[in-house]
Amino acid sequence: MKRLQFHGWIGLLVLTMLAVSACTPPAPAATPTAVSTDTPQPSATATPTATLTLTPTVTATLTQTPTSTLTSTPAPSFEQAKVIELRYQSVGGYQITMVVPAVNAPYNVILGGINFKCSFDEKYPDRLFCFGLAKPPMDQTITLAFLHPDTGKVMYQGKIVLDSRALPTPVPSGYSQYDCPDRGKNVTCEIECRIAPDGVPCMVATCFDACGPYYSVHTCPEDVSQWNMCNDELLREMKSRYNIP
Repeated sequence: MKRLQFHGWIGLLVLTMLAVSACTPPAPAATPTAVSTDTPQPSATATPTATLTLTPTVTATLTQTPTSTLTSTPAPSFEQAKVIELRYQSVGGYQITMVVPAVNAPYNVILGGINFKCSFDEKYPDRLFCFGLAKPPMDQTITLAFLHPDTGKVMYQGKIVLDSRALPTPVPSGYSQYDCPDRGKNVTCEIECRIAPDGVPCMVATCFDACGPYYSVHTCPEDVSQWNMCNDELLREMKSRYNIP
């Protein structure tokens, strides 16, 4: 009896399941998914590259510039100065001509304590033409100084010796009447050739020509009281030295 009940329950369960299956609509068939046979390739990743930023640069343009050559004017060699001419002027005292290498301005001179006003002429390089009221001492060491023409500042000071035997005196230009047509004609001179106690000869002369007083020579020291006179041979030598006829 129990076996029959068991089978009855099973049959009922089966019938119920069938009924439910009949009432349930069939599930839609699954749509097949197309499977791509292409293997996906990895996409290329852009590699950052360094970008050079150009910085503007200054380009130097070489131009040929004329090179200026600086020429410096050499300074006068005052230490090499020497007197090459000494002559007496009837007006203005004494004139001296000096050689000063590279001199380029009218430097004034103090010679043996005597002031000389000087001039400079570009036509005669290395020359100073100076005028003073007195004759500088001869044949002894004296002081020589050069003064700036504008400021009077002493530019150089040293020592010098004026050797009367080494100072030829050219014929002076004359005292007056420069326009006389007979200037230099019929020259006559009153002369004295003297010898100082130290044996140094000197000349004192006053000359005239057809126009009147012509020139003079005075190379003897002022402070000598006793003289010896030149012999004839020495007189001729001194006249030749000072251009005395």
